[in-house]
Amino acid sequence: MALAPCCFHAPHARPRLVRAKGLSAPYGKVTLGRQYTTLFELNASHSPTTYATQCEPVVFMLGTSLREDNMVRYTGSFGPITTEAHRAFGEQPGSIAGGAGWGAGASYRSRSLGLQVAYD
Repeated sequence: MALAPCCFHAPHARPRLVRAKGLSAPYGKVTLGRQYTTLFELNASHSPTTYATQCEPVVFMLGTSLREDNMVRYTGSFGPITTEAHRAFGEQPGSIAGGAGWGAGASYRSRSLGLQVAYD
């Protein structure tokens, strides 16, 4: 297993960047922290412009919850099939459920066909 840190810039969030740390193994990867949702990650490979902000209305396609706090996410790639699931525990004062959420999905990609099913 290897510890894999990553950090992505989120201009709208002042001190809260998209940060994730995780463990990777042959059967999949588990990441913890503020990160993109399952729906966002799986849709990226099926989007013609891969979320080019100048050309594609990402918020209209996926909603405004593209990133969530205190998330645990599993990603597994098995040949042409990718599976993902996440659970976000939220981070809002006075409410345990405020900002919480979950999602799951699977994607199949071959040379001539791409299929995806996801719920967020």
